Amino acid sequence: MLISERRSLFGSWARRNRIRPGSVAQEDIDSESADVLFDAEDEVEGYFSKMYERNQRRNNNKDDDEDDEGYGDDEENISFSEKQYQMRQALLQQRGRLWEDPMDITEEDFSKSVWWDDIPDWTPDVVSLSSLERVKVLDDVPTLSELQAIRLPPPPPILPSADPKAYVQHRKHAERHRIYTRVSELVKDRVEEIVRILDSHDKQNAVDELFESIEQQMRDEEGVLLVQRPTKVRRKRAPPAKFEMMVEYALAEYLQEINKREEQKWNIAKKEQVASTAKEEEVGTLVAEEAVAKPLFVDFTKSTKEDLLFAVTGAAGQIKEEWSLAALKSSQRVMLRKCMSDMAKEILEKVDVEQRPFKIFVQGRKGVGKSTALTLLVASARESGYIVLFLPDGDRYRKNGKYVEPCTVHKGMFILPVLAKEMCQQLLDVHGDQMDALNLCATSKESLSFLGDTVPTSNKVTDLLRQGAQDVKMSSGCYSCVVATLMEQTAVPFVVVMDEYNTYYEKGEYFHEEYDNEVVNPIPLEKISFFSPFLSIGSSSKNSTPMMKRGGIVAAITHNRSVAKKATEGLVHRASKETDVFVVDVPRYSKMEVEHVLANYECIGIGKLRFDNGETINNAQEVEFLRMMSGAVGARLLDAAIWSIHS
Repeated sequence: MLISERRSLFGSWARRNRIRPGSVAQEDIDSESADVLFDAEDEVEGYFSKMYERNQRRNNNKDDDEDDEGYGDDEENISFSEKQYQMRQALLQQRGRLWEDPMDITEEDFSKSVWWDDIPDWTPDVVSLSSLERVKVLDDVPTLSELQAIRLPPPPPILPSADPKAYVQHRKHAERHRIYTRVSELVKDRVEEIVRILDSHDKQNAVDELFESIEQQMRDEEGVLLVQRPTKVRRKRAPPAKFEMMVEYALAEYLQEINKREEQKWNIAKKEQVASTAKEEEVGTLVAEEAVAKPLFVDFTKSTKEDLLFAVTGAAGQIKEEWSLAALKSSQRVMLRKCMSDMAKEILEKVDVEQRPFKIFVQGRKGVGKSTALTLLVASARESGYIVLFLPDGDRYRKNGKYVEPCTVHKGMFILPVLAKEMCQQLLDVHGDQMDALNLCATSKESLSFLGDTVPTSNKVTDLLRQGAQDVKMSSGCYSCVVATLMEQTAVPFVVVMDEYNTYYEKGEYFHEEYDNEVVNPIPLEKISFFSPFLSIGSSSKNSTPMMKRGGIVAAITHNRSVAKKATEGLVHRASKETDVFVVDVPRYSKMEVEHVLANYECIGIGKLRFDNGETINNAQEVEFLRMMSGAVGARLLDAAIWSIHS
């Protein structure tokens, strides 16, 4: 390093440390400047270390000067050092998840000569009783009617960062509910006494006195001062504070419920004793079920259509990873959630009640379980007798269709024969028996036009599917004809479920010279017969895609694929603005759902929970730590359960 460079370094250091000529630090530096600044053999690292030593000596000299002048206080320094030592010892004595290393191997464990083959095999007998009591598995995959009737726990509150306005409404509702609960507890005995008063005038006076006293009592209990709000209009009484209004509304709501209860008692007394008793028991059972609503699990292996639920396609999302990691290979479990019940309710309402097609758009952050919700919906719809076309891998469909060809029947359209053959095989494997009763719509010229000059050998849909599943040259025509027939018929509901739907609105991956002579611009998916019938949710095209006469479309976005953020946000915005689209937001797990998921991990033997023997699920601190580490997100909770559990 040059001398001029060393001098510039020293100058900047001196300015930062405010060294003046003639000071103690300046004298120390001048006396050893030859060693520090002008030694050509020193490295830069050595230079800065020596500067640090000089600075330390300067601070020590300053402390000595203060001690000589009487400004130092040794007793305060000693007491501060003792406090530091005590705090350090207290931290070393802490135990728990944040203070211990779960991957730490003790010398005793290290000295044991235990090999992998010596570890016992996992069996269901090692599962703790507490986990078995938590996990309740249904006997069969529920139909849509059964799914929408199941009482499930509510979702967790929304995060403030996700939707501030919705979070404010949630907080207001929670505060009102808290005040209502407390008011009900305080006035319960007094209201029972008021109910027994016979004179209406005395009863009204008692109620008025109750309103005045409960406001003062709640104000004293909550520590809320009496606030008089200013009013702009003269000679007008100022409006009451929000807290007082919330107390009044809570008491009024409670009194209304008491009034309804008394009316029901009076009506029941007029009926027969047997009928009234049965009604009371029924109402009591429903209330009890609602109060103790807990998560339930579904095992796809218990379905009567186990081998047909996800033929050809398989399940969607990362739920397959959870099943593959489980020691219990004979089980494929999915936890039921409130959003799944809401989707089932929407489908039944549109198909059976309103008798019009439905559109369901599923959104949510990465890993919360959107694909899992679609997987359960497909299984439930197929159990209900619906014909379901399942497209779980949208990213593969939009760019890995092997090859694209121009359609010989419809000018300007293109076909994907390989993917069409795959869809024909899926419909034939899963719904072959149902489609035996369906015939091609002979009255529809559009459905038969996809076959071109080919004349079908039979009028049955299943024969056309077999032909398309065997011959790739005819697969696209057979697929389009069958889809058009299913969309026109009304005998069986036809549902199309698409995962990774936002990948269809990314830049295309299919090119052909008949669309662009220079083969630069990709073919829009609206011009490919494989996708065109189903792009009706959030489409930017002005031409609306016709819907099926009985059934609907369910689409979910993904955040695991390389899709531009602008494309996904634009799709979500357009879908939310459409009045005929039912938007479902899949939330993170609630605290109760996290506990049940961890208990299920132990029951099926995932990761280190295989031989946990209930230590994790019975440790509130450990459960809370896993919830914090994962953010209550399903995919992250699986990772946390595998890598963050105590050995």
